[in-house]
Amino acid sequence: MNYRNKMKTISPLLAVAIISCWLINPAIAFQTVAYTHATVETLTEHGQLENATILMKNGKIVEVGVEVTIPDEAKVVSMRGKTIIPGIIESYMVYKRIPQAAQETETVTFGGRTIEIPSTRGFNTGTFDTISDYFYPQSFDFSRLIKSGITTMNLVSDGRGLSVFADSVLNPTPAMVFENKGLLFVKITNETAALDIIRNGLNPRSTRTAPQSGQRREGDSPANRETSGVDATSGEGSSRPATADSNAANLTQALWNDVREGKKSLVVNANNAATVAHLLHLLEKHPKVKVILVATGPNVYESLDAIKGSNISLVLQPGIDTEPYSARKINVAKMAAEREIPFSLSLAVGSSQMAATLDEPLFPVAALVKTGLSRESALTALTLAPARMLGIETNYGSIESGKFANLLVFDGDPLATGSRLNQVIVKGSLIHEN
Repeated sequence: MNYRNKMKTISPLLAVAIISCWLINPAIAFQTVAYTHATVETLTEHGQLENATILMKNGKIVEVGVEVTIPDEAKVVSMRGKTIIPGIIESYMVYKRIPQAAQETETVTFGGRTIEIPSTRGFNTGTFDTISDYFYPQSFDFSRLIKSGITTMNLVSDGRGLSVFADSVLNPTPAMVFENKGLLFVKITNETAALDIIRNGLNPRSTRTAPQSGQRREGDSPANRETSGVDATSGEGSSRPATADSNAANLTQALWNDVREGKKSLVVNANNAATVAHLLHLLEKHPKVKVILVATGPNVYESLDAIKGSNISLVLQPGIDTEPYSARKINVAKMAAEREIPFSLSLAVGSSQMAATLDEPLFPVAALVKTGLSRESALTALTLAPARMLGIETNYGSIESGKFANLLVFDGDPLATGSRLNQVIVKGSLIHEN
């Protein structure tokens, strides 16, 4: 039977199923895919390309340009009238678990009554969280992130610990994590105990005065003991073997050593302007330390001149802010760009805002551009800038040969009012279509 006769034997329903499979995930049927006739924001020295082609194979970009030779075996998809940008990289995504399935319960006795309650494994913000040890992707709703165009994220808890890097996938699995040992992160206030977490972590153990028996170092609270060479889970009454405590403490101290030497960045979420000021003062003694500072515009804008020229980069929520105790509007992203301070824009930090703009996720970013921030700076702050902050720019953040094909397809200019996010592509696979 020849090929034409074979095709006649395929039922209409099977044909529809095959076509649907191709549309949902072109990489399943075609390892080589060419998106043609698109406007491409490369975020490289080539800038914006009109009527361009992106050639992808096995989840990576092979070539991008206006004169790309398309192999015979490639599946060709016309993107005429569409604009393609790199996938959004989220620098600070707080990983909060949602309740587990209903059958996972705990028995609780109270007042003589026994009741069943849903079992959750929530983080304790008073301990050091190694996210890779607690990562249960099925217990978290990643769909809202995907619908906003977030293709890669730095997952943290609402406390402190060691993050992980993950790619968005259609069906979350542990395999979505591509870096188990991400960056040290800490959420702090201007209280002494909170600041001591960083102070003790940055000061080598040899420079501290050992306490007398029965005494405690200043600031060495149970909430930050791991930073002073004592694991947070150890202490009086601990059933953990001393060797386990020592190994955990040594591992944590090694992470802080990397931060102190500038080998790895430290992610700090500062909750008010006073905390930012205290942090800057603390960092004066540690010029090598690189900090990714997560802060709102009103809390950081008065410190921009002090941050300029330092090893601090910013993570800002997109949108126009109001100066404290004033009605004056401020564009902090523009102010940071004018001072050449590296910054990224986080859609996830303003989760309520993100939920309100799912169809047009870049609407608040467009407001920054309309009030003075350059288009290139805005798009870079969503893609290449966070990739550089996290140290993954080799494979992420721009559309160029050799990088993963993490792409967003808009039905027009992504920063124009009314432009919708049509498709989210991760490593060459279509994981969301609007």
